[in-house]
Parts: sequence; C-alpha cells; structure tokens
Amino acid sequence: MHYKAFLEGHSTERRKPSFTIDNLYRDYKELDITDPYPNAHFYRLARKIWNVEKGSIRLNHSYGENLFVHYTGKKLSYVDKQTGEQISVDVLVTMHPASQYIYVEAMPSQKQEDVIQGIMNGL
Repeated sequence: MHYKAFLEGHSTERRKPSFTIDNLYRDYKELDITDPYPNAHFYRLARKIWNVEKGSIRLNHSYGENLFVHYTGKKLSYVDKQTGEQISVDVLVTMHPASQYIYVEAMPSQKQEDVIQGIMNGL
C-alpha cells in the first residue's frame, strides 16, 4: 500500500480523542512494506498530505496565575472488588503551566461538585 493512500484512508481517525501519530505509524510499520519510511519522514509526509502546519510558540506563565483543567475524552473503569461491578469514571486532568505540575484524578462524574473537588485537589 502506498503511504499516501494509507494516510488518506486514516484522515478521519485523527479527529478521534485517542488518535496519535505514533500509533498510526505503528500501524503503518505493521503493513507488509519492504522498505517503510522512517518515522520522522512519515510524520513530515503526514503533515504535508493533511495540510497541517508545524508550529510552536513559547508561552511564559507566572506561578499561580493559571490552571489548565480538562477531562480526558475516554472514560476509564474499574471493578469493585466486593460486588464485581464494573464502574465507569471520568478522568480530570489539571496542570499548572508555570511548573508543569500535573494532577490526574478519576471521579464518578463531571457534575459541578466533582469538578470543584477535583480542582481543589489539583491545587
């Protein structure tokens, strides 16, 4: 399979929350290709085909000024040892951008009281 057809065939997947270019490259390497592209070249080709600009910006943050808060796209679950029930949880991630301190917490819901408690724990 030609890399261009492979990338175009996966263009809708890149909008999914769990998408990473590394996983896509791993899938590409698993194809029966005699001489696959190295990962850096594959990434450049993907950016070119998908018309994605590579860019960066340096942001300066003051300590205590900002807190980034986000829920992950996928729910996780665990099994209650006493009941055997599988329980779904939302995962809250907070980050202090100046220190890059990250706090992650699984919580029962995204209700206001859970969000506030999660943010307070992150602080």
